[in-house]
Amino acid sequence: LYKHFGKFGFKLYDYCRGIDNRILCRERNVKSTSIEHTFPTDIHSANKCQQEILLIINNLREKINKENHQSKIKKVFVKVKFSDFRQTTIEHLSTTINPELILNLTKSAFERHPKSVRLLGLGVRYNQQNQQLVFKFPNQE
Repeated sequence: LYKHFGKFGFKLYDYCRGIDNRILCRERNVKSTSIEHTFPTDIHSANKCQQEILLIINNLREKINKENHQSKIKKVFVKVKFSDFRQTTIEHLSTTINPELILNLTKSAFERHPKSVRLLGLGVRYNQQNQQLVFKFPNQE
């Protein structure tokens, strides 16, 4: 492993044996919440996708309420995976889960590649605290 990966090869040797001495961080900032649904048979129309996404909206709302992140929503996104395994994601700034917006996003995503749909996903991205980096350059106060 050392010959192929250099010093990292030693770590790989340990990792594959379950040896990992890195510090475990139990706290993390949640960046998004989403729900996906894979269909047993493909969906062939934008209208059917919109009907299905309405069902997913309720599940997503429940999940967000349970996590208590309603006030942190920054964007809403829709993910569509097609029968040929291509996928597209479309998002829009929104602080709420607006069904009308989500229906429009779903239709737009379907129209990007109007083929059979295998999976629909819906999610939200949250505002992140301390997201902006500030760089101080010489001669700057």
